[in-house]
Amino acid sequence: MKTIIKKTIMIIIILSFILTLNCFFAFANDGLHLVGSDGVYLGKLTTDQYDSKSVFNEIGKYGSDISMTSIWNDISPYGSSVSMKSAFNNVASKPPLIVYNGEVIGYLTTNNIKNNSLHPKYLYSWLQNNGF
Repeated sequence: MKTIIKKTIMIIIILSFILTLNCFFAFANDGLHLVGSDGVYLGKLTTDQYDSKSVFNEIGKYGSDISMTSIWNDISPYGSSVSMKSAFNNVASKPPLIVYNGEVIGYLTTNNIKNNSLHPKYLYSWLQNNGF
């Protein structure tokens, strides 16, 4: 009986994980997006400050300096100077991923050693120069 319960719980966990990934990739498969190394969606990479999903919408979930899913919140896991998942930690080992049409193309980080990285202070101009 315990084995059946354990297997059922494991199947539920696996299915939940797969459904979460499918929803994420369906969402992040259109355009340029920012995703935490832990899979948390961190917003759309666009200079459009009125886009509700933009990391530059200061009143939005992903651009506000008080949102826990914003790189601009210096106490969030993605914006603090001490979190290994942060864009602003100079030694971050797992900074946010830059995803273009579902493919990881680089990292948003102040860590100079990380390959394929973009410093957050250059994000807006990089997006502007590349038509985002």
